[in-house]
Amino acid sequence: MAGITKMRWKYPVKPWWEKYPDYMFHFESKKKRTKDYVPPKPVSGLSPSSEVLHNHIGSVVGEFYIGSGAGNYMLSDLENARKSIKIISPYLSDSFLDILFKKSVGGCNVSIITLQGSSSPGDPIGQKKLILNAVRQTTHTNKDLLARRKRWLPITLGLLIIFTIVFFVFAFFLLIDENILRMATTCMALSLLGFLSCLFLRRYIRKIRVNFYDYNFTFPLKILKSSKNSEYRLHQKIYIIDDEIVYIGSFNFTYSGCKNNLETSLKIDQSTEQGENAVEKVIQYFYKLMDETHLPQFSPEDCGRLYFWEDYYGLLL
Repeated sequence: MAGITKMRWKYPVKPWWEKYPDYMFHFESKKKRTKDYVPPKPVSGLSPSSEVLHNHIGSVVGEFYIGSGAGNYMLSDLENARKSIKIISPYLSDSFLDILFKKSVGGCNVSIITLQGSSSPGDPIGQKKLILNAVRQTTHTNKDLLARRKRWLPITLGLLIIFTIVFFVFAFFLLIDENILRMATTCMALSLLGFLSCLFLRRYIRKIRVNFYDYNFTFPLKILKSSKNSEYRLHQKIYIIDDEIVYIGSFNFTYSGCKNNLETSLKIDQSTEQGENAVEKVIQYFYKLMDETHLPQFSPEDCGRLYFWEDYYGLLL
């Protein structure tokens, strides 16, 4: 699994021009990156599967922590993770996300299931730092359309200059000799019409879309939508480390949740047969929830178009 790639943030701009759909322009098929995580497409109108709604783990033996700092034990094991980290937490702290980014760069596979946070003008989903590090934007440029536009823009500019010169030349002759009034006004009207036609043509050419964008998650990520109309809401806090240790508790992956708040935490490992079976069932549940398509969630395209600049018309080319 590819590591989390640091990306430079650009101001979020929503694309406004949607007059011409993509299929109106000839464009090569988009190639998917094999190393990127491609989540299943969401399906609306149905309830989640029974495996996600109802799971009986059974009796387990583990270490139980209660009180302030209940998450410190999980953080200690997370720092020592070597292979993988799987997290289900509705809320995430930016400072704790840095720990995951660091572990990912070191070769540890990171997977996250979380919930939409509080929106703001610069952070519509409420997970800006996570999205900017988890989403990769790929630009595809239609070189044929770009070449045509670069060829026609100078031509239309030249015609604008010619029509402008013709207009003022005949206007000057009209001031000198009134006998050419009919011919001069006709030529001036035609040159004005040609000028306006070239102006609109030039504007149309500049609005032809030449750039298309792909968005992919660089690691398994699911951001569920926080909808009041949804019957099911993510409230679990589960941490799976190296597929060997599981923490289940009440604390979110936040500084206050792990260190300050009065929380509870249960640590389950594979030291006993019961613990081994429980860890395996929790891992299976994590993958089922990750692949669940009937819960409202944000796709890579949703995240990318809200947080990345899209130069549809190649204005920067």
